[in-house]
Amino acid sequence: MEIMDACEFYRRYGRPAIELDFRWQHLSVATPIDITELSSREEIECLLTAWYTPQEDERTDFLDGDKHNITLGEVVSEPNLVRECHRNKIEYWTGELGRGTATLSIPAYALPDSKYLLLDGNHRAVAALQLGLYPLVLHVVKGVVSRHVLADLWRWDGGGPYV
Repeated sequence: MEIMDACEFYRRYGRPAIELDFRWQHLSVATPIDITELSSREEIECLLTAWYTPQEDERTDFLDGDKHNITLGEVVSEPNLVRECHRNKIEYWTGELGRGTATLSIPAYALPDSKYLLLDGNHRAVAALQLGLYPLVLHVVKGVVSRHVLADLWRWDGGGPYV
């Protein structure tokens, strides 16, 4: 397993790349960033997106305790789980990625139980999964699982619903 330093991670993925409410000030220079290659469809299908279901309304999804993160596999098997705007972007990336053979590199955050939350690249990752483009390279932040680092992490930090 390769390692990337936090400064390089920021150079590559700092705003505007990561649109989630990632609080960079909590990422220290010493925070480990692993480079992990996922080569099987099963591994990639389990990645958690920054999208939530059900998407019946326009409320801020990460605040809603009745919703859960959608996996890449769920999006591929049930495209209507995500809003039309996401489906349109996935269709765009399917066309773009279908023209080449480049390996995708996507930032993610390590969660308990060997799960990963994608920080960016959700549309590209779904398109790659649909096309069977493997491997997928994750640049994984191995930081503290806390809502103070990323608001979405309240689901895993043990603190209960976001307030």
